[in-house]
Amino acid sequence: METLIIYTGKYGCTKECAEQLKKKLDNGATIVNVANEVIPSLDEYDNIIIGSSVYIGQINKKIKAFANDNVNMLLKKKIGLFLVCGFTEKFNEVLAQNFQKELIEHASSTECFGGEINVDKMNFLHKGVVKMLEKEMDVSKINLMPENINKMANEMR
Repeated sequence: METLIIYTGKYGCTKECAEQLKKKLDNGATIVNVANEVIPSLDEYDNIIIGSSVYIGQINKKIKAFANDNVNMLLKKKIGLFLVCGFTEKFNEVLAQNFQKELIEHASSTECFGGEINVDKMNFLHKGVVKMLEKEMDVSKINLMPENINKMANEMR
């Protein structure tokens, strides 16, 4: 069974998660970053995994457009959805706001992979958002969740 991982992110954490997921899948996978790569024909793949970073409750526009434009084809495949975000308690809410209900219900696996904050890589606007968040919560507790990457890999086999 051929697997395609389609993802994008801003600062490298989502790429790291997609690569870890690929290593965990027995049959490997093809990884495509929609920010700078062309998505191959979905006909070639049995499993499709879609992942995105989350900023202010929204996934990447290209990922959202891909999921919406290809929903009929995706509903014929085994799919997984993952988000990279620091607010794990909001995962289901963010998922529902960004993906069609039937796609979420059809998914064999939906996981939050946690996140990381690397201020050195951020643009000015995102640095400002983090500074505001630091006043409200302890952002040092935002971490990747490798156990959820393992769980998705097991569910997608």
